[in-house]
Amino acid sequence: MATVRRREPPKTWSLLGDVRRKPSEYEVVSAKLHYHYRREPAPFELDPNTPINTWYLRYREGSPLQADSWEDFRDPHQVTYQVYVQRQAEREMYLENLVDEFERRNHDARVQKDWVRMLDRLYLPARFPMHALQMNALYEAQMAPSSFITNAAYFQAADEQRRIQWLAYRAKSLSLEHDAELASSAHTRRRWEEDAVWQPLREAVEKMLIAYDWGEAFVALNLMVKPVFDEVFNVQLAELARAHEDALLALMLDDFALDIQRSRDWSVALVQYATEQHPANTELFKQWIEQWKPLAYRGIEGVVELFGQAPRPVEPKAVSAKVRAAHHAFLARCGLNAVQPDSRVKNLGGDAKTSVDIIGDMATWGTHFCLFYETKEDLRDALISYCKSGLEKDEFCLWVVGEPLTIEEATAALKEAVPNLDSYLADSRIEIVSTSDFFLQGGKFDRKRVTDALFAKLASVSRKGYAGVRLTGDTSWVTKKDWIPFCELEEGINEVIGNFRLAVLCAYSLASCGAYEILDAVRTHQFAIARRQGSWVVIETAALTRAKAEIKRLNEDLEERVLERTSELMKASEALREAQAELGRVTRLTAMGELTASIAHEIRQPIFAAATDAETCLRWLTRDQPEVAEAQEAASRLVKDVSRASDIINRIVLLFKKDVPRRELADVNGVIQETIALLRSEASRYSISIHAELTEGLPNIMADRVALQQVLMNLMLNAIEAMKDMSPPGKLTITTRQDENRQLLISVTDTGVGLPPGHAEQIFTAFFTSKPQGTGMGLPISRSIVESHGGRLWATSNSGPGATFQFALPLEAAARQSA
Repeated sequence: MATVRRREPPKTWSLLGDVRRKPSEYEVVSAKLHYHYRREPAPFELDPNTPINTWYLRYREGSPLQADSWEDFRDPHQVTYQVYVQRQAEREMYLENLVDEFERRNHDARVQKDWVRMLDRLYLPARFPMHALQMNALYEAQMAPSSFITNAAYFQAADEQRRIQWLAYRAKSLSLEHDAELASSAHTRRRWEEDAVWQPLREAVEKMLIAYDWGEAFVALNLMVKPVFDEVFNVQLAELARAHEDALLALMLDDFALDIQRSRDWSVALVQYATEQHPANTELFKQWIEQWKPLAYRGIEGVVELFGQAPRPVEPKAVSAKVRAAHHAFLARCGLNAVQPDSRVKNLGGDAKTSVDIIGDMATWGTHFCLFYETKEDLRDALISYCKSGLEKDEFCLWVVGEPLTIEEATAALKEAVPNLDSYLADSRIEIVSTSDFFLQGGKFDRKRVTDALFAKLASVSRKGYAGVRLTGDTSWVTKKDWIPFCELEEGINEVIGNFRLAVLCAYSLASCGAYEILDAVRTHQFAIARRQGSWVVIETAALTRAKAEIKRLNEDLEERVLERTSELMKASEALREAQAELGRVTRLTAMGELTASIAHEIRQPIFAAATDAETCLRWLTRDQPEVAEAQEAASRLVKDVSRASDIINRIVLLFKKDVPRRELADVNGVIQETIALLRSEASRYSISIHAELTEGLPNIMADRVALQQVLMNLMLNAIEAMKDMSPPGKLTITTRQDENRQLLISVTDTGVGLPPGHAEQIFTAFFTSKPQGTGMGLPISRSIVESHGGRLWATSNSGPGATFQFALPLEAAARQSA
């Protein structure tokens, strides 16, 4: 009988024996995979005098950039080949669907001829420096002293290849509609080699390719040339494309932002690792940066000149200054903040704060916002800024610490930013507690207990005379069973936050959030912040972009649709920053409770509708046989809902500004038709029919178009609410006519439950409502808008079922303003 030999278990982690723990999957598949490292096993086992060995001994082992060991470096994203392929497959599917949609609209045939000529000079030749970036990344991967560095560099090179391929697609598609030469490599190469604006950049990338020392090559590529190139050809060029109604190019460039961010993150991590290993490396990095700065900056200044020659030109000096400022912020994130920007960047900002510092200033009273973070560093930087700002403003701070930070790490990091932290702790000006002590006493989350503890803390702090309270905490502890109760806690905060001098920042890890969790977080917060391309940006809760691939696809489609409607909207992050600044002013001047109530009333309907449509879209797409048509229809509804919410948010902000809203000649019948189109699906849900009896030939009036649409939307939504439970189904009628007093009269009539008896006028009082879930702010806001146009708004009961809301706008005053 044959003896069965027992197979010995393989030594899976023999190369990671010094880790002293079970390695992660990333470590297992990344450690020492390069065919050479140090002097083992190759190429240094060969004759040391062979050319290949001489090369490595000189430019890697002989590099002045040294560490005790490079093997402990880790990519902060811990990307493996499998993870990379899966993520990029989703991204490619998004871009392919995006292109299909734009091709269906015949987008490229509609692009302006002048803009195509500009792309021929400004964008298409960029494939050549992109190839140089790719080649340098591959060289960096080949020369890297650790496989962990090699892998990160290879993925970066793959990102560049992806960017080149989509540029080639854009060149080909434009050539089919405009000029066959646009797809010619010979034509584009002549641009690259002969056009004067490209020659400084050409010099920079060609010299970068002969930076043989691996450390200098890393600095030239990842700290100098690539960051400024990406800022020009992704961020600034995307903005220029939007200004020229080329939403396809803008959205394509936006998509590459995630690749760029991943590249910057591992570069920052490598710099920080090297400087921690050998502090002398800091000065070495700075020397190389100063050496490469003139080449890199001169290179981008050449192509930036073309921004001033676009059909809708942008001042080149302003673009160049933005690029330099962004680059300086990136270097500061690397810990190389002693490297100063040039004088032009200094003059732009004066004593302006860095983007991280600004986070602390977002917390005006009544603010309930959230942080989406990918890395531990992002979480730490944001919360330190938040608490530091509070302490400096004589506020009480409560920091509830959870994974991935520990109390010790949080305290040590905050002490670096606030040298006198010990005195603040001694005076109980700040408390740093664990999630287990605050949220999970006894190992269980009790929403009522946490709520009571929070109110007790607020009462205690208010008696001590602090300027206010800042609360922040991580949500990594929230389990699936605790998710709904925790969301209820967040909603409860929204109900009362306007009554206290309180600001709340909640942190959500993208690694543990799916699409539904993100939607819940969006729904229960006023806005979100996230780190993008090394800088912090504010994201509208109705359009939470780039948070996850599913949400990102929907939001970018939203941005494209809104940009088609008006070239002046959805600089989304800039607009939201301005909105938040204005809301901060309002909270210092008015009762936050009233403002919060009005915002909640105005945006609840479209936000809830958007969440429902997003869930529906995802459900159709995740079936065994995806229902693409149904998903597209749900996505279209989502776009309309969120676009409407965005317009309303902008309108609410304008209502509280001191300056006069922008007026223009408006076709009221057209505004009504647009509003009907937006609400048609909502009415259909309850089998309500909408009828428009609009008098033709009415004169245009001088009005704020968005404000009029908001009034109509409020009245129509109220009518739908009044009829949704009626049997037989209700009927909504909108009429327009010119009355005997030369006024434009608009009527909204429903067949619903009618007005509350004896309250035809009281319904326009703030907070009066007959709805179980109403806030009583829609009609007061509508009346204030109509009155700001010199008109009036009133309501009457019908002779039959239902009510009629009418508002009149003066035509003569409009004609005088027009003249």
